[in-house]
Amino acid sequence: MRSEDEVAKNERVKLNLYGKAGRFLFFFGSAVAGLLFFLIQILNSYPFWDYINGYRLTLGPLIGVYGDITYLPWPLHFVRVTQVFDVAVALVFVGLFVWKLADSGMVNRRNVAAAAGYTSLVTGTICAVIVYLQIDVLTGTNLPWGSYSWGTERVAYNTQFLGAEYNCTFLNYTQLLYIAVAMAAAGFLLWSIFSRAEAKTPAAWVTGVLFAVSFALLVSGLMLVFPGEKFSQSDPSMPATPYAVQGVMILWTGAVLFMVSLVELYSKAKRGIDMVRSHFAGKTSEKR
Repeated sequence: MRSEDEVAKNERVKLNLYGKAGRFLFFFGSAVAGLLFFLIQILNSYPFWDYINGYRLTLGPLIGVYGDITYLPWPLHFVRVTQVFDVAVALVFVGLFVWKLADSGMVNRRNVAAAAGYTSLVTGTICAVIVYLQIDVLTGTNLPWGSYSWGTERVAYNTQFLGAEYNCTFLNYTQLLYIAVAMAAAGFLLWSIFSRAEAKTPAAWVTGVLFAVSFALLVSGLMLVFPGEKFSQSDPSMPATPYAVQGVMILWTGAVLFMVSLVELYSKAKRGIDMVRSHFAGKTSEKR
């Protein structure tokens, strides 16, 4: 019979393999989802595409696509760009969950709940930041043409469960924003309650620098993208500003860093909760 040490060692090896698999799925899914978001949303918006005048700016081999396009032959016509994006997002969620669960060192109900909470927190935050920028910042009142999404637009052609494309009752972007925020909040509660592992956080100054850099990139990117005028309706006769393309790249880079900054801030808040919990647990044990 194997000794307890051997069994424990084998379990650690398995968890290590699962952790590596989870990291691979997370980063691979993030890369695919990020590329498709760039092709579907960014390259179909200002300053890359003016649908009224038929103006489209490409970046080398990259060109905007729509979610209902398929490149696969029959009988795989049902696999469209949107389905690939859905699968990529699912890989991000599953990969992060497996990664976090493997890092906990043991598979039990508490660790499963904590890993699910952390996964919901991170994915909800990513979704909320992206959707907010699209429907509340990069709008038709700030851009002359080629604005991003608006609140009542359907999220994808296969998520139009109620209503029309341009005035979708469910699922639209405003509802997706509320769902993402609720996911992040519920995820933080689950992670804080069930995770007993100490949150690993960088020094406070690192988090501060991340926030500062992300805000600097967001603000500078917006200044370069916005033409400096307000529009009651689109004005396709206005040409793109000379630095709009650079502004778009800077803006979305800042958005990614802002997401990372928020996750680091959550970790610091979780660590503070753990310290308070340990303090009161020590007080209780002393009274006994």
